[in-house]
Amino acid sequence: MIHRLVSAAAAAGCVLAVVCPASAAARSAPNLVCTGPVVGGTYSSVEVPANTSSCSLTQVRVIGDVTDEDGAYATLTDSQVGGNVSVGTNGAEVDFDTSANTGPLPSSPMTVHGNLTIGSIGYSVVNPGAIIEGTTYLNNAENLQITQGTVHNVLSQTAGSLTFSQGEIDGSIVANNTIEGGSFFEDVIRGNLVLNATQAGFGNWYIEGPQEIDGNVLLTNNQEPIFLLANHIKQNLACYNNTPAPTAPEANQVDGRELGQCAGLTTGSN
Repeated sequence: MIHRLVSAAAAAGCVLAVVCPASAAARSAPNLVCTGPVVGGTYSSVEVPANTSSCSLTQVRVIGDVTDEDGAYATLTDSQVGGNVSVGTNGAEVDFDTSANTGPLPSSPMTVHGNLTIGSIGYSVVNPGAIIEGTTYLNNAENLQITQGTVHNVLSQTAGSLTFSQGEIDGSIVANNTIEGGSFFEDVIRGNLVLNATQAGFGNWYIEGPQEIDGNVLLTNNQEPIFLLANHIKQNLACYNNTPAPTAPEANQVDGRELGQCAGLTTGSN
């Protein structure tokens, strides 16, 4: 009996010996203050100090968060971020890239497993192949640009503009009080598209396909022109209190209902 207990304890110790060092290594990973190019390595967290202009992270694994301070610029390429990415204020910018280069993480696209938050007058670009798995928040941000990248939900409050091109949005987009409008061009939007209270006098909205929107499109209280071209909207298209009313220079298909100012606006509708 004692022999069996000792053997069992020894076996458990072997399991722990295999598992624990990896966990211990993760816990002991250093924090990084990034002020220049960094290639490879595992870090507990990354800070880009205010007004830094030359931080680049390539093939880096970050267990926790990446914090880009006010006025700082950083690029992340072929890296993995286990936590969140925060982009500061006053012109701060973080760009995400996936390249064809090989390295420590050759099979992994640039991925943020948490949220992306962009602060006042901040900017972020999600380039081809890059993935943001959490929610993207814009809080008075200057711009979010997505070019053939993938994001989840996008929640925007008083952003300068949104510029999406051939992206994949695995959720909904809600934009309130946008200043300059923007464009959604040949994207795939898995949820709803909501544009509300766009400010007057600065720009237009272009919702242009061929583009698939799996949910509803809700356009309300906008003070800038909205153009709908060649979209396939699989739920409803509802438009209320927009000045001017949205227009459809090219035919759209709406599988659900066309409501409010958009009643009878498109072709191929029910």
